[in-house]
Amino acid sequence: MIPTADSAFLKEVLDSLDLSVVVYDPDLRFVLANKAYYATFPKVPSDGSRRGWSFEAMLRATIAADPARTALESPEAIDAFVASRVAEMRSVEPLRREYQAENGRCDILQRIVTPSGYRVSTRYDITEQKQLEQQLRVALTAVESTSRAKSTFLGSMSHELRTPLNGILGYAEIIHNAMLDGRIDPQYREAAGNIIEAGQHLLSLISDLLDLARIDRLRADARMVRQMLLNLIGNALKYAPGAPIIVSVETGPEDSLDLVVTDRGPGLPDHIREHLGEAFLSGAGGAGLGLALVGGMAHDHGGRLLFEPVPGGGTRAVIRFPACRRLA
Repeated sequence: MIPTADSAFLKEVLDSLDLSVVVYDPDLRFVLANKAYYATFPKVPSDGSRRGWSFEAMLRATIAADPARTALESPEAIDAFVASRVAEMRSVEPLRREYQAENGRCDILQRIVTPSGYRVSTRYDITEQKQLEQQLRVALTAVESTSRAKSTFLGSMSHELRTPLNGILGYAEIIHNAMLDGRIDPQYREAAGNIIEAGQHLLSLISDLLDLARIDRLRADARMVRQMLLNLIGNALKYAPGAPIIVSVETGPEDSLDLVVTDRGPGLPDHIREHLGEAFLSGAGGAGLGLALVGGMAHDHGGRLLFEPVPGGGTRAVIRFPACRRLA
């Protein structure tokens, strides 16, 4: 046997919920409410004496029980408010909205209409959730500020280190070239070569550090970014074996942030390059699916995947992120 609305069973079920529940019949007359509802509206009698009251009468009684509101609002303003709420209640469209009370409490209000026309309204307290969201926003702002400061520091240090290093490399090359002309003792040749080799290695590390400072200003899914780069680098290694591969971070059009993988391979024919990124691309040696995944992940970030020829041979694969993805 299905319990009726008046049964103790249904009351027990509704009272066990931690959200407010109130039910009105198709004529907008009060039917029942649970314990959480009466806790939210303590001035509404919980003895069932208001069963059969119209929604408008219930609303006006609630307003009348709030002296502060009746003192601040004119009768005309209250009438307009009641009329709008009654019209909203008559609608058969589902309702969901957020309500912020003066005491700081925040609720989610929801209303559905059953097939037989009953209005079932629920109210759920999300104050704690909202407070946590605010704390997270504050924490995120702090993290972003720290990240920007770190990126600025890395960028500044990279530039500061690069300037004297370029001077060291310049003088080392002058010494090295002069030795080759026989104007300096040959015993310094190996030492000058070692200076140049170590300096170029250090310059490469500094460039990587500068690139790191740039990419750390990107708001993106780290796993996806890593996968996109690995796919592009893997394709470059596969289809341009033995050719130099350069990974860089650049500022693109409209302040976009570009992750670029450049190879110095033989390059791609126009009819293939124009369709790179399409799944199951014929003639690309199986590159289609992997690049289609990269294109899809770039699209998920509001960006896109581009391919550009390199003068003299080679291909630039560019993952272009919009400016809104940059933290600074």
